[in-house]
Amino acid sequence: GVDTNEHRVATPEQRAEVRHQLGIDDSTSSEAIAILFVGRISHHAKAQPYPLLVAAQHAAEQFKEKKIHLIFSGWFANEHVRLALESSVRRIAPSVQLHLVDGLDTWWRHRVWDAADIFVSLADSIQETFGLTNLEAMSRGLPVVATDWNGYRDTVTDGLTGFLIPTHMVRESTSDATAELLLGSINYDQFLARIGQTVGVSTTDACQRISQLISDASLRNRFGQAGRERILGRFDWATVIGLYDTMWKQQRDQRAVHQRAELQTSVAISTDLTSSRAGTSSLDAKNATLDAVAIRGGVPHAQSISPAKYPPVQHTFEGYPTEWLDGRTHVTAASSSRSRVIGIIGDRMLNHSPGDPADGGRLTEVSEIRSLLSLFDQGLSIAEAQSKWFSTQNEHGHIEEIHSFRSTVAWMLKYDLLQVVASSNVTSAESKHAHAKPRLSFVTTCKGRLNDLKNTLPRMVEQSGCEVVVVDYNCPEGTGDWVRENYPSVVLVRVPDAQVFDRSDAKNRGIDASSSEWTCLIDADVELEPDFVNSVSPMLRPGYFFRSSHPGEGTGGTFICLREDIDRVGGHDTVFQGWGEEDDDLIDALRFSGLTSERFPASLIRHRDHTDDARTQFHTDEDRRHSHMVNRIYRSSKWDLARLSGVVPPIEQRRALYQLVSDQVRGLIADGKPGVIRLDTGGMRWTPVASTSRRVLEYTVAPSATDTSGTYEPSHQPKS
Repeated sequence: GVDTNEHRVATPEQRAEVRHQLGIDDSTSSEAIAILFVGRISHHAKAQPYPLLVAAQHAAEQFKEKKIHLIFSGWFANEHVRLALESSVRRIAPSVQLHLVDGLDTWWRHRVWDAADIFVSLADSIQETFGLTNLEAMSRGLPVVATDWNGYRDTVTDGLTGFLIPTHMVRESTSDATAELLLGSINYDQFLARIGQTVGVSTTDACQRISQLISDASLRNRFGQAGRERILGRFDWATVIGLYDTMWKQQRDQRAVHQRAELQTSVAISTDLTSSRAGTSSLDAKNATLDAVAIRGGVPHAQSISPAKYPPVQHTFEGYPTEWLDGRTHVTAASSSRSRVIGIIGDRMLNHSPGDPADGGRLTEVSEIRSLLSLFDQGLSIAEAQSKWFSTQNEHGHIEEIHSFRSTVAWMLKYDLLQVVASSNVTSAESKHAHAKPRLSFVTTCKGRLNDLKNTLPRMVEQSGCEVVVVDYNCPEGTGDWVRENYPSVVLVRVPDAQVFDRSDAKNRGIDASSSEWTCLIDADVELEPDFVNSVSPMLRPGYFFRSSHPGEGTGGTFICLREDIDRVGGHDTVFQGWGEEDDDLIDALRFSGLTSERFPASLIRHRDHTDDARTQFHTDEDRRHSHMVNRIYRSSKWDLARLSGVVPPIEQRRALYQLVSDQVRGLIADGKPGVIRLDTGGMRWTPVASTSRRVLEYTVAPSATDTSGTYEPSHQPKS
């Protein structure tokens, strides 16, 4: 709500008084235009001033007969933030007159509005949920330029009371930030800063809209009047309190209905228990009550406990920006971007990394950013650029590195070093992909399996309304060229120079390039029935993932899941080496995150038979028995540790765990006899007895009873 008596339109005398105090001279032939921002002045946690400074400078250069004044009314967390803003204004908007007003001063807090011609609030922080200052500005009769961001779009009516400036975020750029915040790796301020650096505000639209208002006084007046009317009709306190009263009455009515239903259910349960279990003890009666509640859909407390979930920013704050960019988004280097790199890297308001602009660290940053710009010179999708970047760096691009790459791309888009290619510049196939959201994305990988893919890919492509992603993981048979020649509609991801087949990495790259809500992971040697998608589509719903009713060797890796759920658990674990267990590990991760497995008919898919040599020909360890056993015990111990601690071990710990398991397993295999793998999980301190115990996981490894070839199978149940 807004106090419309306090926040009122200024009289000419009030306007002249405050502008005089600020030194805004209206007596000369040069018209003065004052742009106002009110709020906490924090470039990392409230609103990054960069797009406002660019727009103000653009206006100053466009309207040389006008003097552009920029008023920031608020407060700074410290002197460093103030100095960073002043320095950025001198560099980015040298033709603009800056005024810093103490928003904690009562007189200025109430009167600074009177000096303004335009109110601007280009918020890009996830903690900005409503934007009360936008309402106060409209109540003052000011036109508002705000970001199309979360609750801002509920207060400012685009084209009627002001303008909304489009915003965007990049998927996979901050996927681990929430978990790091909750685990204490970063604090809340750092969390806001990290997310804010990936939120882009369209400087092009900001320049256009602010200049439009500067050039048209009648438009400013029209927006200002409409804003005042909107506040009086919708946000005046008298109206708001009435709305609260109405809402409270509705809630009281809803609660009364709910309580009556609960009472009826309780009576029904008591009646059932009395008639069917008369004469039972009080303990039996209590258990019977729990049984009855469970039958009717209730869940006893002990069964309702689930692992902690750390949903990524793109899930929690999905509705905040105008648009989410993903791997299919085409991006190109902006004009004059190379000449701007040094200035942006050295600007403390734009670049949060520590260090002096003149030191070696900053020079390295400049070099890396310019290398990335070269990559985007001709325009690429983010996924294509990602693959090329990691191939030139001789890296596989594990999930953490992919997030880092996306974060850097988002930062470059935020500060106009990169720009999104308009849809008119995208080829027709790509344009169709961008605007016709597919029902489901099939993701498959290929390295040495082109013969299989030639038989299975046509069935994927024929599925109704679906997208197909093929990852050519440096296939020696030229999979990428064959796909591009025969199936141009398929999304192709190339990973050149990858000698060893990293199945987890290949699957992650394919998932990353997909664009639909649901993802179906499927191997190149699995054939689909023609009606696969039509058969499974009615089953799909959030909270579940779907796999074959009889998953066997070759088909266990075919399952369907929401893309955001796969992203939330980090995709396939890239710690795995060699053959086996990656798919089951991802299924474990989905279950640990709280999802439930459901089955589709096994008859909908069929595995094409092949030899074991084909499975391991591109792995460093071609002994399938060795690598499978290491991977099985690593997977088992990883999730046992996760269940004990409540969180999935971070990747550094997982790598160390894998090496520990690998060393012990290979020692047992070398001995050629059964043995035990022991993993010490650390000490546990007991209070109040003041003693300490050790907890050890043991995995018994013995020859399989059904296999005389010497294959070893680890026990599924650890001894602790």
